[in-house]
Amino acid sequence: MHARVNEMVVLLRAFAADTVRICTEYAADGRVGGQMQVQAAQGVLAEMLKEQNTVTAYYSVLVRELIRVTTDLAKGKTTEKINAGAASGDLLELITAVNQLVDRLAASPPAA
Repeated sequence: MHARVNEMVVLLRAFAADTVRICTEYAADGRVGGQMQVQAAQGVLAEMLKEQNTVTAYYSVLVRELIRVTTDLAKGKTTEKINAGAASGDLLELITAVNQLVDRLAASPPAA
């Protein structure tokens, strides 16, 4: 029993360390796309790991789409929009606002 508890402590520490790493990449370093990699995760921890990686992958795609479309807008290209996919809530509002901006700029007469 003692050995199993120690294994769980080691696993939880690894999980916590990887969670901190991903949060630091996002919040402090401004990097998206990081995936957690806790090799020995099983059961509920493995499910949490999978879900966390799914969420970070989803947000990474959305952030990269926002970067792509807003960069195109900055270059005067008004042909690309963001595919909202399964977005909802605040993310859907942001995507909708960017896509509406693209539409309005595309419909505007060119600046002289």
